[in-house]
Amino acid sequence: MSNAVPPLTTSTRAGTLLGDRYRFQQLIATGGMAQVWKATDEVLGRSVAVKVLHEHLADDSSFIARFKSEAVSAARLNHRNIVAIYDTVSDSGIEAIVMELIEGRTLRDLLDERGPTDVNEVVRIISDVCEALDVAHGAGVVHRDIKPSNVLLSTDGRVVVTDFGIAKAEQSLDLTQTGDVMGTAKYLAPEQVHGEDVDGRADLYSLGVVLYEAVCGRPPFDAGTQLATAIARTTTDPPAPRNIQPGCSKQLEQVILRSIRRNREKRYDSGSAFRLALTEAVAEGGVPADRDAAISAPTIDLRVPAANPAANPTANFARSERGWLIPAVALLVLSGGLILAAVFFGGTEAGRDIVRDTAGAVGIGDPDEPSESADDSIEVLGETESASDEDTTTEPPLAQIELAASFDPLGDGTEHNDKVALLSDGNPATFWRTERYATNNFGNLKTGVGAWVSLNESLDISSLEIDSPNNNWSVAIFAADGTTPPQTLDAWGEPLATVNEISAGTAVIDLDGSAADSVLIWITDLGDGATPIRMEISEIRLSGS
Repeated sequence: MSNAVPPLTTSTRAGTLLGDRYRFQQLIATGGMAQVWKATDEVLGRSVAVKVLHEHLADDSSFIARFKSEAVSAARLNHRNIVAIYDTVSDSGIEAIVMELIEGRTLRDLLDERGPTDVNEVVRIISDVCEALDVAHGAGVVHRDIKPSNVLLSTDGRVVVTDFGIAKAEQSLDLTQTGDVMGTAKYLAPEQVHGEDVDGRADLYSLGVVLYEAVCGRPPFDAGTQLATAIARTTTDPPAPRNIQPGCSKQLEQVILRSIRRNREKRYDSGSAFRLALTEAVAEGGVPADRDAAISAPTIDLRVPAANPAANPTANFARSERGWLIPAVALLVLSGGLILAAVFFGGTEAGRDIVRDTAGAVGIGDPDEPSESADDSIEVLGETESASDEDTTTEPPLAQIELAASFDPLGDGTEHNDKVALLSDGNPATFWRTERYATNNFGNLKTGVGAWVSLNESLDISSLEIDSPNNNWSVAIFAADGTTPPQTLDAWGEPLATVNEISAGTAVIDLDGSAADSVLIWITDLGDGATPIRMEISEIRLSGS
């Protein structure tokens, strides 16, 4: 009996046995290079997905090489947010890759159904993709085709990145010719359009476009044809998200726009940095309550944003609406109407802030600096800004960190000690990370892990700030005197502070002015997140009293 595979058409492929092992059941999807089928692995008795190269490409050796490179690249990546590769098959001229079957739907399906999508859900999805890209980029793999249809939303709650079909291992042979544009036009990074070498920042650009579309209900560039759309991003700036979706906060808008900067040097340089910025933006700017506010053209929204009901509405108005009120008031100023503007807007603290901002914008005083004389002061309905109003409060000095090391007395003592200096390098895009653990409590293998820093001089420490994208994590802070930090946890004594369930972003921990030559950050809970889980810290700052 012949095992030859019949012609690969949708009418004959169902029931076909590939490689004497994989029985086709139904067609799942069709892409530019391949079809994906649900199949049964008759050896292991499990359902799998089988990606089969299109027939018209089977005779092209370069396409076959690129197709096989998907398996080589993706098989190196072991992460819950990356589809697992099980096997490759060559059978009677058919090239196929066997992979994990993800039950669920794509992000494309979700966006087509909902348009602008709940920000909390968007942040969760984009954050998980950031995590997957960090793993891939760390292995030297650039996906090169991040788009909603390549982000799978599993029924078990996982977000899984798939289709490394045009991925490229940075250190391997380049299978694309110079000038080749790979990927999907709406999501391509400018450097891909120009045919330049790409790195992980191209993936993060594409992910920024996905984020823009999820928040606004439309991609930032769509010029009618794929070529025109691709070129548009190299010459023009995208519309501001708040002009399309007025409910978008300024903080979220800033993250979106930075992620899709034309100059890759000005984008986020890692998935972790992107994820941290996104988490902080939502924490600071809130989540819009009205998800039906999407429009197709710029408009002015006079409503007070309802993102944070507990916030002071006047202050919220000043923060959210000053962007469009200032130009309006500036016209009054330029026509000699600053006093009239004061009458209109000076009745509230927010209005006075707006008028002062406008005056500074057109050169009449500076809202952030005291006037040089009383004659230069601006009076707004009885409020005078003068030199006497200057805030003389001084910030406490920052401690100078001289040395840092990971602290793992209950483990093997490693915990990425070579990266621990990134805790205080002044760059929020770099991270010190722990090893990955099966659970948030270190798989019950240890009670904690951490890092210590020594100061260039003994200092009374008043507070410690820790920047981290982790959520609901816990920490204990210890201090010690002397030139050599203690080598065991018991030797550090009692903690100065213990804080539980810390939210993502910046944690400020009060240390009551305790004297110290060194400080230990002892992490006792890794917080929420997909397992295996690790702790990530981008920066720490110690302030003296």
